Amino acid sequence: MTALRPARVLFTIAVYNGRSFIDRTLDSAARVDRDGLDIDVLIMDDASPAPGFGDYVADACARRGLSSYRSPRNQGLVRSLNVAMRWAQRGGYDYVILANSDVIYPANLVTGMVAAAQRTPDAGAVVAWSNNMSAFSLHNDEAERFLASQDRVDAVSTCLAAEFGDDVIETPCGVGFCWMIPVPVLDKVGIHDTIFDRGYCEETDWTLRARQAGYRIVLAPSVFAYHEGNVSMLDAGVLKPGEISVDANEAIIDLRYPDFRDEVQDFEDDGVLERARDRAVRALVRDAITRFGYEVEVGWLRHPQHRGDIPHVLIHPDHMAAHIEVSYLGFGATVFFEDFDGPKAIREFFGTEPRRVFIRDVGEQATKVEEAFVASGALLERHVDYPQRVLG
Repeated sequence: MTALRPARVLFTIAVYNGRSFIDRTLDSAARVDRDGLDIDVLIMDDASPAPGFGDYVADACARRGLSSYRSPRNQGLVRSLNVAMRWAQRGGYDYVILANSDVIYPANLVTGMVAAAQRTPDAGAVVAWSNNMSAFSLHNDEAERFLASQDRVDAVSTCLAAEFGDDVIETPCGVGFCWMIPVPVLDKVGIHDTIFDRGYCEETDWTLRARQAGYRIVLAPSVFAYHEGNVSMLDAGVLKPGEISVDANEAIIDLRYPDFRDEVQDFEDDGVLERARDRAVRALVRDAITRFGYEVEVGWLRHPQHRGDIPHVLIHPDHMAAHIEVSYLGFGATVFFEDFDGPKAIREFFGTEPRRVFIRDVGEQATKVEEAFVASGALLERHVDYPQRVLG
């Protein structure tokens, strides 16, 4: 990666209640890599109403060497973020990070995003990648099970940093769970519009205004953070259970930017993000193979009791599907082949032999997989558990 130039960064985290995860959040923020950067971490408590929570946060921050600020009254997320933006401007910072509290930050969070901004001179904002960031997510089926730990987040982000290096992906807008703004951009674009009240769509509006001012919004695929999602907003009553946004705020976006939805659709249709997702999963799988090996499962669906923390390939038991389904830690990718032969395709992708083979159905590919890999020393477990009337 490109060497970083010296910079001052204000890393702000908006907090509203959250006793169940606040210590995890603070521990994660306190240990980010600095790599010569001057980083101040500021926890902004929006007058959380939970009894004793404000004092707890202040004490917890002091123990970790973090700064904290408690608003004298609850003002909602948008105004809290605006305070952080003004704080960064008046404090002479080069960058400000605006982050949610239901996030586990990777060690390379600040260094990775600063590097992305420094190599993208016209960047208006840099967004970290995550399992939960709307249409731009690196999808994960079991994030709470596999990603909700500091070690796992660091491992994923380290692997993606090695894979993507200095790459950035330009996106139609930003997602505000964890993003960074070069402070000089605020002088031209301003702060959030408070019409968005207590939150949702304020970052969409801001990043679209930044684009209108000539800046680019970029995703840094080398920086991956775990995002639980919507916790504080549900607690504050901004969202009801089952909701993921605020309809009134979405309507404001549609009124102000009538072409925006089409731009997002065009971005998705272009496939640049889907290719990056596929590349990310392949990198994670291949990195893990060197430490854990991998397992092969023959069946129509992945067994619900599979481990998941070992690279896994699912292959259909007959010749009808010319692909394998690769997964690890809840991430997944489908790999297609032209002249499909199960064992050959698996060896081509993984570059080595599996440690274990699970046969859960019968068919041409099932026979080939068993013959090829058991002969090479893989452990075989046969679980053909369909009823006899189905097998015929």
